[in-house]
Amino acid sequence: MAWRKGPCALRRRTDGTVRRVTRRGLTAMRIAATLVHAVPTVRVRIRHGGAIVLEVGHPAATEGPALGPCAFRRAVADAHELAKNGRQLAFMGLPVGVAPAVDIGVAPGDKALPGGIYRVTVGDQTIHGFATTLPARRCRETFAGLPEGPHAIRLHHDAATEVTFVHTVLPVELAPVDGRHLEPLVEALIADEVQHELASAVA
Repeated sequence: MAWRKGPCALRRRTDGTVRRVTRRGLTAMRIAATLVHAVPTVRVRIRHGGAIVLEVGHPAATEGPALGPCAFRRAVADAHELAKNGRQLAFMGLPVGVAPAVDIGVAPGDKALPGGIYRVTVGDQTIHGFATTLPARRCRETFAGLPEGPHAIRLHHDAATEVTFVHTVLPVELAPVDGRHLEPLVEALIADEVQHELASAVA
């Protein structure tokens, strides 16, 4: 299995005594939870240094502590709700000083492509997709200003994690080997998110 290594999910407080889940770290977990729940061959690994803290997938396919995709998604969704209500979170009771990172893995033959795009084959179909924290409605509005691409774009919004999975589904024999057909969408959504963050900062 090939892994795309992610950022640390916890950050040290200014007094150096406590670490909490950062906004960026929780976002990484929300995206990972959405992907592993929506795409059957994707796996998630939470690690610290050389140790695997948790794997998300079928327990029979893991070597250490594991959760199924549904249970991980529920746990992350609950944490997201607590964070929105101002609660500070730690991950799985890890001790002070520990900063786990979130990795997303794909099965042999599948690909983690540039731009956060994943190419996975399920049966006789190939899925190209990426995740965004923007709602589906906002994605549609952003995509409306782009030239129409060669493949139909599908949007799956996970209301629990508040993450949208943007993807195409094509027969294996027609699926491109790269993710270039999705790259304009990725770039447009990044620009939209940056613009939104700047507007929020000014306000």
